[in-house]
This record gives sequence, C-alpha cells and structure tokens, in this order.
Amino acid sequence: MSTFRVAVSIITISIMSILISCDVFEKQPEFFDSTVFLADLKVSSGQLSPVFVKTIFSYSTTLQHDVSNYRIIATGSVGHSKIEYSLNGTVFQEIISGKQSDVINLKSGNNTLIITITAQDKTTVQNYKVTINKEYDANLTSLAINTGLDMQPVFSPVIYNYQLYCENSQETITLTPVVSNPNATIEVSKNNDSFLPHTSDTAIPLTLKAGGNQIQFRVTNEVTVKIYTLMITKGYYIETVRFEDATDVMIQDHTIDLTSFRAGKYEVSNKEWAGVVTWASSNGYTFTTSIVSDTTSDKPVSSISWRDAIVWCNAASEKDGLIPCYNLSNSNVIRSSTEGGIDTPVVKWDATGYRLPTEAEWEYAARFVSDTSLSNSSKASGETDVITIDAVAWYSGNSEANVHTRGTKTANASEIFDMSGNVSEFCFDVYHADVSGWVTTDPFMDTGAVNRVIRGGSWSDASTDCATGYRSEGVNSSDVSDMWGFRVFIR
Repeated sequence: MSTFRVAVSIITISIMSILISCDVFEKQPEFFDSTVFLADLKVSSGQLSPVFVKTIFSYSTTLQHDVSNYRIIATGSVGHSKIEYSLNGTVFQEIISGKQSDVINLKSGNNTLIITITAQDKTTVQNYKVTINKEYDANLTSLAINTGLDMQPVFSPVIYNYQLYCENSQETITLTPVVSNPNATIEVSKNNDSFLPHTSDTAIPLTLKAGGNQIQFRVTNEVTVKIYTLMITKGYYIETVRFEDATDVMIQDHTIDLTSFRAGKYEVSNKEWAGVVTWASSNGYTFTTSIVSDTTSDKPVSSISWRDAIVWCNAASEKDGLIPCYNLSNSNVIRSSTEGGIDTPVVKWDATGYRLPTEAEWEYAARFVSDTSLSNSSKASGETDVITIDAVAWYSGNSEANVHTRGTKTANASEIFDMSGNVSEFCFDVYHADVSGWVTTDPFMDTGAVNRVIRGGSWSDASTDCATGYRSEGVNSSDVSDMWGFRVFIR
C-alpha cells in the first residue's frame, strides 16, 4: 500500500512539473532584432559617391542621358523583414534582398531614390537616399571636316577631346557640328575667344594660324553642358625643333636659365625668303634687299642685312597668323628695314611669331646634347671625337668657296642642320666682348653697342671660326654679305 502511494505521488509531481514547464514556455515574451542596415547596395550604371558603407545613408551618382534599364541590388543585413524602394515620391515597391530589381525608369535631370529596409520588429526602419542625376542629351552626334584630314581619335559623342594635324599650306578648314537632340543649343569658341551661338548642322569656317588652333563646341540642354575641344596643329612655315626649359646652363662662362623655345631645323632658304617677300610686298612690308638671285633653291639665303632679317620675321609671322615680335617704340609692328627705330626694336618676347635667337639661345641649341650635357664649345655643332667637322659643316676646308644646299651635312644631337658653317647666322643681341651684363634668366644684350652678334661660321671661314663657342666682333645691322644668313626661333 505504501509503495503504491509513493508511485502515485511521483507521477503526480511529474505531471505538475510538465504543466508548470508548459505554462512558463507559453508566457515567454517574443524578441525581434530592432537594429537594421543594408549590407550592400549596387547600381547597374554609374558609381555611387561616396562608396557604399552601411552607416552612410546619402549618396549621389551621375548618368549619361542614354542610360536605360537602370536597376539596383540591395542586400539586407541579418534580421531584416523587407526592403522597398520609391522613386521620386512614387509608391514603395518591395524587392528581394540580394536580387536585381525591376527596371527603374529615370527621368532626365535629378531623381530621388529612397531605399527602405525594415527590421524584424516591423517597426524599426532605416532609409537610404540616392540622388541620381540623369543628364539631358547635350551631345554632338557628328563633327564633319570639309577636307581629307582625319581627327584623332575617330569622333564619338562620348569623347570630348580631339587632335588634328595639317600642313602649313592648309590655310582654312570648315567644321560642321550636329547635335543629337534638337532641344540642345551650340556655342562656339575659337582660340579661347568668347563662346558665340551657332546653328546645328551649319558649317564653321576657320582660318588657321601656324601652331595650335583651338576650337570648342559648348552644347547645352537644360542643365546639362558638354564641351568638345578640337586642337588643330598647323605646321610652321619654318620647320622647328623644340627645346624645353633649361636650368643652370653654362654659356660663355655664365650660369643661366632659358625658357623653352623652338629653333629652326634649317637656315632660312632662298625659296622660303622669296615666298614670304612675295606675300609681304602686297601687305605693307618693304626690304632693303627684297630680291635674291635664286628664288627656288634650298640653299641658305644670304646677302641680306640684320634689319632685313627682323622685318622678314615679322612678315613671316603675320603670314602664318602669328603675333609679330618686333615693334617700334610706339608699338607699331616694324614693316620696313629702312624706317627709323629699327635698330632699337621693342621685342615682344611672349609673342608667338618668328624671331632671331638671342646669343644664349643660339649657343644652347648649337651645343645641346641632352638635358644635362652640352658639347665642347671648341668644336663645331655636331662634331665629336668620332664625327669630324667635315661631316657636319661646310667651311673653307671643304666648301670649294661656295654656299651649299642646307641639310646636306650631318645634323647635331638635336637634329638641327648647319649650326656651324654654310652661312654665319644673325642673333638678336648687340655685340659685347664682355657678357658679364647678362641676367641669369633669358639673357640678351640690346644696348651700348652698334654691331649685332653673328655666330656659327660660314663656307668661307676656317674651322676654328665654326666652333660653337667662337664669337666674332659682330656686324653692322645694315651690312650684307654672301657669308651671312639666319635661322628663326620661336618661343
């Protein structure tokens, strides 16, 4: 009897324990995570700025006008209940975490995309904002050229910078821009002038100057603006070689700095002289020596004066669309080799035109080997221990008492010909035996003497006179000789 009662008691206790356990379980409160973020956000076009971080809640991106099928992929953090988005205040649409959304149809201009992620508690939400600027169509669909010239790269509406090269004989070019959207407008700027309105699909004539010619097309549609730039490089009438800025150069025992410049690859020829003189005679220029006996050869021009040379430089500059360098004191361009004031010209060193070199520039170009090395000033330009003067210069030892076609000897290290021999070359400077008056940057001498510097030696001179460091006593600005000529420089 006692055993039975004990068993019943044990069963009763066990049942009550189960009931108590069930009661405790039924009364346990629910718990949901109330912290929620997006773990990742990707867009099908463009890039978010800044790069997505879950604790940054505002982003922006810019899209081309032709972007379509825009979608997002939003990935929720663990413990979220749903993700939704709304575009420009429309009804929220739910998307699946980590899956691509349906196409989101953007309008041109600014779009506001709100992405909302809701926590498991279905109360806590976190909003992410993406401002999407979809550009208006402000593109050119084509840019035609009236010649057989080709721009580089090939035109594309989404490429905005182009290059085009042409010969010096190319005086004009015609460009025709066409917009892809009729609501867009075009403005045109030539060589950094103000932008002026232009009609799409209408030709633009452009007169070219030697060197760089920049033309820009500004296309506007609503708030979107695109600028296309075409840089047209026209060859110079005179072929040149470029020298970069030089620092701490030792010239005539002076340490100097030189601003970058271009040096004529050849001495000015009879043909080049005659071509400019023919043009200049019809455009207000006069020369003491305007006609040379040989107007078609590539021999260096000679029997012209220093005065004639600077007038020719001005005329050649104007002919090429460049800014002349030599003015009178009243700022008028020097157009005659006989007018008063020609021996004291005002030089516009920042002008784009042709000019005579300073003596320092001439010697640097003649002796240049590398950015850190100049050749021995006791040798001819281009002469080395293994290359003799006979290989690089026409001088008394090999010229047979005649001037020779330029460029028929070996060039110097800069690919410039005849810096020594053939004809001696005018420099701008007045001659001073002592150049201690040189300033340290771009030095030249233009006062205190009459004669002008002449360098390089000629077909009639001894080899020592053709050395790049040799200096004679200069020549009078009005004198002429069949041993004297010049080459042009450009800054």
